[in-house]
Amino acid sequence: MKSVVIFLLFAAVAFKATAEEVPEQMVEEKEPVVPGEDVLEEVKEPQPDVEELPPLDPQVHSQFCLPEWEFFRGNCYLMNRNYNSWRAAAAECADLGGTLASVHSPMIYSHFQFMVGRAGFTSAWIGGYHFESSWRWHDGSFFDYFNFASGGAGSSHKCLQMSSNLGQGWSSRSCNTVTPSICQMKVGC
Repeated sequence: MKSVVIFLLFAAVAFKATAEEVPEQMVEEKEPVVPGEDVLEEVKEPQPDVEELPPLDPQVHSQFCLPEWEFFRGNCYLMNRNYNSWRAAAAECADLGGTLASVHSPMIYSHFQFMVGRAGFTSAWIGGYHFESSWRWHDGSFFDYFNFASGGAGSSHKCLQMSSNLGQGWSSRSCNTVTPSICQMKVGC
């Protein structure tokens, strides 16, 4: 036990001598604490450079639709304000990468009525046309929703025009009538 005490005594003396030999530049000086001053400063983490993005425009409905087109229920739609015959409207939609719009539910039709009315029009071409005794959609989809206005299902006129008046269905019109139209494009096309 005596040898352990002697060893500890020599170790303490050696450490004291080593501590006295440390050069001054290696000794960290502490600033004096002044009573009444807040010694804890707010530590601020370095912030990465973050670019502030402008708020989203409420008219932008999807990143998948082209400018001026709006996203609704899986497709992009454009209120084409140009007055065209049905065939010219269909060609214009095709030039834009789409077709005249098809309607498969009351919800979609109501949305189209809203689009047409919001643009200040009372009617617009949609993609329905009469061919070989049946109605078809310009995009090739099945004609599974019928919303003809009373007396509007006749086949003497071969193209479908919709009304912006709520509660009023579409009607067949002469394909040479000129009116605005609604174009449709599949998302991601």
